[in-house]
Amino acid sequence: MRLHCLASLLLLASVSAQTRVSPANRAAIEGAVTHQYPFSYSEVRFQQLWDGGELANTSAALNGVDFRRDGANTASHNARSWSYVVTAYETLVSPVNMTTNWSNNRGVNPGTVVLTGAINVPAGNPSYPTPQPWSLPLMFNAPFAFSRSNGHFLLEIEGNDPANLFDAWPVDAENQWRSARGDSVRVSAAACTGTNNERVTLGLSAAATIVLGGTLTVNMTNTTLGAFANWIGVSNQTYLGIPLPLDLGTLGAAGCFLGADIAVQQVGTGPFAWPIPFVPALENEVLFTQALGLAPGANAGNLVTSDVFQVRLGGTSAAAARNQSVYRRTDLSNVAGFISNASFYGAIVRFQGVFN
Repeated sequence: MRLHCLASLLLLASVSAQTRVSPANRAAIEGAVTHQYPFSYSEVRFQQLWDGGELANTSAALNGVDFRRDGANTASHNARSWSYVVTAYETLVSPVNMTTNWSNNRGVNPGTVVLTGAINVPAGNPSYPTPQPWSLPLMFNAPFAFSRSNGHFLLEIEGNDPANLFDAWPVDAENQWRSARGDSVRVSAAACTGTNNERVTLGLSAAATIVLGGTLTVNMTNTTLGAFANWIGVSNQTYLGIPLPLDLGTLGAAGCFLGADIAVQQVGTGPFAWPIPFVPALENEVLFTQALGLAPGANAGNLVTSDVFQVRLGGTSAAAARNQSVYRRTDLSNVAGFISNASFYGAIVRFQGVFN
C-alpha cells in the first residue's frame, strides 16, 4: 500500500506542483541570520537535515528545493555557475541527533543523486522590503520519493573544485536557539542623510533581553539630533494598505523612507524602552521598529529616518528542532564538518513537489 501511495505521488508530482516553506513561519519573513554555505564556495560539503514532519504527514514527492538570498545583506553579488553534486537521503537521524560526521548523518538508506553539474547562482542586489524572492532553485532530475515512516530528509551538496573559489552568496537562514533569547536584524537600507549629515542610527539591546518579561531598548547612536519618534509595528510590507517602503518625498524628505507600520510609538530624546509582556502567545512573535529624527534644515521636511530592524521575541519554550546543518570548505576527505552547538541552524528553503 505504501509503495502504491508513493507511486501515485510520483505520478502526481509530474503534473501538479505545490510548495512548502521550512520553517513555515518564515515564508514571508526574513531569517534572523545568514548562511554562507553552500553557494559561496566552489569546494564545499554541506548537509542540511529536516525533521520529516516539515515535509509531510505521510509522504512527499520532491521536485526540488528553492533558496533565497539573505535580505539583510546590503552588498551586491555577481552571477556565476559552479558545478555541484546534490544527493538526497531518507535517514533515521533527526536534527536533534545530527553530528559533525557526514556518514553517520546519512543513515543506512542509500542516497539518490538528484542533481549534478552546473548550478546557476543569480546576481543579487539589495531590495526592500525583505525577504528576497526565491531566486535559486535546485530542480531535481526526477521526483524524490520521501516517506515519513523512513524518518527525516537530508540534502547533501558537494562541490569538488580544486581551485577553491570564493564569491559570497549568503543564503537567508534561521536559528532556533537552545537558550532563551530573541533576535534582531536590520532588514532595510532605508536610513537617509540630511544636508548637514544628519542621520539616525539605531542600536538595539542584547538578545538575552528581548524575551518575554524583558525589555527591548532602542538607542539612537551616531547622531546629534535631540528629538525622536520611535515606533513598533507588525509589518514591513504595508501600512494602512500602502506598500512599504514609502518614500517621504510628499513630506519634503525625498530619499527618506517609512519602512515599518506604526502600531505604537514613543516621542522624546531616547533611548526608548519597550517592556515585553510575559504572555506565552507572544513567544516568537516578529515585530519591526524604526525611528525618525527631527532635523531642521536637513531637507524641506526637516526630518530623517533610520533603518528598519526586525525583532523576534524569545521565550521559555524548548527550541523547535526543525532542521540542522553541517558544513565545511576544503579538506573534504575529512570525516567531519562543523555544526552550531548553540542553536539549530539552517537555510530557509521552499520545497517544490506534492505533499501528503
